[in-house]
Parts: sequence; C-alpha cells; structure tokens
Amino acid sequence: MTTIPFGKFKGQPLAAQPTRWILWILATRGLRQNYPTFCRAALELLRARLHRPGAAEAELDINHLDPLW
Repeated sequence: MTTIPFGKFKGQPLAAQPTRWILWILATRGLRQNYPTFCRAALELLRARLHRPGAAEAELDINHLDPLW
C-alpha cells in the first residue's frame, strides 16, 4: 500500500484520494521531481482508474462542470 509522503494527507493511503487530486499531483513538476517513486505509484493508480469504464467520469462529474469553466 502506497501512502502519501508529504503535506496535509501525509501517511494516508494514496488509493483513498480522489482522481482530481492525483491528476494535480502528477501535473506538479516539483512534486514529480522530489517524489518520483510516489508519482510513479500515483500514475499506476490513475491508469487503473481510467481503465474502469465510467469510473473516472463519474468521480470527476464530467457532465456537471462548474459554469465558470
């Protein structure tokens, strides 16, 4: 089980975090540079979520985006 090595969620399981948080982590260069092993695990989890039909779309609520976007 991969746990988060930094910040507010330190010590919590990576798998318990929402997909949008994982996407944010992977988009943050400094975190990718400082925590490459963690980011590889996050990418693996993201791949698994994206390969489950409808799972990521439902979690991200694609059909009900904020009107400001």
